[in-house]
Amino acid sequence: MTSNVLRRRANAKDASQAEDMLNEDPFEDWGQDRMNDAVTELYSEAGFRYIDQSVFRKGAALAQDPDASSKPGADFDEVEKRYLKWERGPQDGRRRFLFDSSRVDQFRQPWTLWFLVIFCSFGAAVQGWDESVINGAQLYYVTDLKLETHPYRDVLLGLINGAPYLCCTISCWLPAVLSPLGRKGAIAFTCLISFGSCLAQAFVGSWKGLLIARLFLGLGIGPKSAIIPIFASESVPESIRGALVMSWQMWTAFGIALGLVFSVSFQDLRYNWRLMLGSPLIVPFALFFLVFAQYESPRWLIQRAQIARSREEREKKYNEAYAALVALRNTPVQAARDLFLINALLKREQRWRQNSNPWKGLIQLPRSRRAFSASVILMFFQQFCGVNILSYYSSSVFSSALASDSDPNTIPLAPFTKPEKVPPAIRRLTNQALWLSFGFGLINFLFAIPAIWMIDYYGRRDLLLATFPFMALFQLLVSMSFLARPTIRRILVPLFAYLFAIFYSVGEGPVPFVYASESLPLYTRDQGMGVITSVNWGLNFLLAMTWPSMRTGNHLGNVGGFAFYAALCLIGFLVILLFVPETKQYLLEDLSRVFGKSTMAIMTHGHDEARWFLRQVKHIWKGPDWGERPSLIKKRTESRELRPHGTHPNGTTLR
Repeated sequence: MTSNVLRRRANAKDASQAEDMLNEDPFEDWGQDRMNDAVTELYSEAGFRYIDQSVFRKGAALAQDPDASSKPGADFDEVEKRYLKWERGPQDGRRRFLFDSSRVDQFRQPWTLWFLVIFCSFGAAVQGWDESVINGAQLYYVTDLKLETHPYRDVLLGLINGAPYLCCTISCWLPAVLSPLGRKGAIAFTCLISFGSCLAQAFVGSWKGLLIARLFLGLGIGPKSAIIPIFASESVPESIRGALVMSWQMWTAFGIALGLVFSVSFQDLRYNWRLMLGSPLIVPFALFFLVFAQYESPRWLIQRAQIARSREEREKKYNEAYAALVALRNTPVQAARDLFLINALLKREQRWRQNSNPWKGLIQLPRSRRAFSASVILMFFQQFCGVNILSYYSSSVFSSALASDSDPNTIPLAPFTKPEKVPPAIRRLTNQALWLSFGFGLINFLFAIPAIWMIDYYGRRDLLLATFPFMALFQLLVSMSFLARPTIRRILVPLFAYLFAIFYSVGEGPVPFVYASESLPLYTRDQGMGVITSVNWGLNFLLAMTWPSMRTGNHLGNVGGFAFYAALCLIGFLVILLFVPETKQYLLEDLSRVFGKSTMAIMTHGHDEARWFLRQVKHIWKGPDWGERPSLIKKRTESRELRPHGTHPNGTTLR
């Protein structure tokens, strides 16, 4: 056996052992002396010369035991205790649905954190805006760019509409390449690309030019869709991480609605479709300057500090990370706790990083592979639930529903371009379809707001399992509504499409990007998020490309097309039940314990949860006794009896 083979096996064994170590509690059985030594070591390594070391000692106690501030003799002042109590949220284990004052307290955060959330929200809104303006523009640019008589009109229409998403399948890999620039530098780069491509779309002279401009648009959309959720998830507290990171999807939905508003506003103007496609450019231009007013991701700074080549650079990164955490948390103690814990967990990952390639680690190492697979599953069903058929082609779908023609599939996708040449009946039909499309986008935004409250309260998994059956039902009802008489069809199709949007906006809309941005370990996060969003955009392109042909070029039509996606929603429910574990309210680095469980254990947990729920349904008339729900793992504070002051449960003293 060659030395290279032996070396690879030894490295694989070391990496596997290192990953097993990641699944353990970092401070289990640590006594007070050992915690103090760790604080002193960090203090010296980071060069914290002007920071009171007692702040880090209290932060270390919280890192080991989140309830340390409420223990007898704890050295915390009243302000620190109050903010820590607010951070923990509901403590009695009871769910009070949406209205819970302790849940409100968790959202009492510093203005700098809300500024970051608003910034990320605008980044999401411009993305939705970029995506949806094509919905109205496609009704007009086909004739203006002489596509209406092209023998491959439907194919080219799908290709132009889906071009950004085709480019996104490649550009989503850029976060790993842009990582040395930091999260802020990478976002600035994508803003410049988005600005230039929006400007180019407004001035193209042929369908080929429009295709190229939209391909470049994907160069901005793709990396941004990966980096901004990562930036948010690495900066916000874990207690409300889901709610704040999901603002990405909520404000993307707002941007979609905003794009449809501009489509309606510009439709009667001479350069209607050009104004529609160029309208989003002002937002990325503003974001380019606002990004430099943000604090850099603390986790990215700590990781760069650990690999710094000089002491000056290392101390600079550590101090920047602490300054960012102080600005993004309510008290210095919370900032010290997060820095201490993140630093300790990232150091544990250092051995893995020395023995493995992060690209290979996505597949080779079980913990990374399970998180990666679960994220890909959610991205797959985010597209194949069929929502973007209604997002990108709602104007033509609703036109078909509103038309009096006995065969709704014959309504053209892009009949006219000059406003003065549009017959009154077609103008009326187009106006109604665009306003119904705006309603669809507005519902996507409005019903994502309750998810802000519920995503960290009920969890990502519960929202998905509760909404997928209803999504399947309403997709099926949309399909069946196309078989009805025109007078009934024009009511039922928008109604069921809106009901589908309500359940999508609460579950599968916001969850996938939250889940993907938090589930992967930091050492593979850039690479994994790039691949995951690439899959998402690739499927997005596939839907945008195939729907015109599916709708008019074969026997499926609207009826078969929506029924097909209804069946996929049911399959999605079963796959999520068995392969997607819960991630709510775990520290990002602590999720290694969740995905450290075997695939069979995760599947068994899904089976046990299904049986538990069915038992409640069986006895619903007697009043369900919910009892204890099956749990995949226990939280760190539940998994062992913590002794931060140096005693083990067996009574021995710990070092």
